[in-house]
Amino acid sequence: MFQRIGAMIGSPGDAAQERQAITDTILRWNAVNGADKETFLEAVKWETHATPGLQGRPQGMINEELIPKSDFLIAVFRVRAGSPTGKEISGTIEEIREFMSLGKYVVVYFYEGETSLKGLDPDQLKKVQEFKKEIQQHGLIESYSTVS
Repeated sequence: MFQRIGAMIGSPGDAAQERQAITDTILRWNAVNGADKETFLEAVKWETHATPGLQGRPQGMINEELIPKSDFLIAVFRVRAGSPTGKEISGTIEEIREFMSLGKYVVVYFYEGETSLKGLDPDQLKKVQEFKKEIQQHGLIESYSTVS
């Protein structure tokens, strides 16, 4: 009997490369380990798992549909916190809080590599830094400087 483990990937829009790298890593893990361990990870993302509709708040709809399919959350931040949801300052932060409230495992990564100042929004960067400071009080976080 094979086991499926849902790994939700959350991030603001500026972390598209990271989202793809995490997805590729999950696919590689499945190819190498899945059959032997009788366990397969599924990359759960709004782009592939959310159903379009106009029945509510967009982030709320994503949460209702994707969180039950997910056993844990991998969240990644670069220099943007993301867009307000009506409940939180960003969708990714709302997802983190929802997972935590359910007692589900959450891992959070923060980018600490070089970034271009072109197009940098200082308010967004400040929100990321403030959230990083807050979330560190709840456990261990990780940083990275390259996508690979």
